[in-house]
Amino acid sequence: MAMFLSESVITKFVYELKTMTQRPLDAIHFTDVMHSRGINIRYIGTILKSLEEHKDKNHNYAIGLSGLITRSTKAVFKQYIIDVPTQQLAQATAHFLNCYLMDIRSRQSSGDNSPNGVSTTTTTNKKEKSTDCDSALIPL
Repeated sequence: MAMFLSESVITKFVYELKTMTQRPLDAIHFTDVMHSRGINIRYIGTILKSLEEHKDKNHNYAIGLSGLITRSTKAVFKQYIIDVPTQQLAQATAHFLNCYLMDIRSRQSSGDNSPNGVSTTTTTNKKEKSTDCDSALIPL
């Protein structure tokens, strides 16, 4: 069955995505189209590898990748939130989303300096901010 799936069904599906015959609107629709063809979500990596060479011209790669990232984030969030007390769920969720949605360039910069060259935060706060999200996530 896996041989038929990978050689026939997935190949045809990837061809339709490359030629834009199949145009899912979002990650949910992408998943629904996969399931309607009998393709399990575990094959999304294989499909994305096949689409990678056309990622600049084809929005289907971006849609599939966003679905993959969202599913992975959901799994990490479930592990993160499992030991949080009920009273702290809102704060923990907000913290997780801040870490997930923050601009990575702001974490890579050397520091937060104002235009006049005066630092707006203390050195200890910078250290806390730079390691806070890294230490909060639980490795799988």
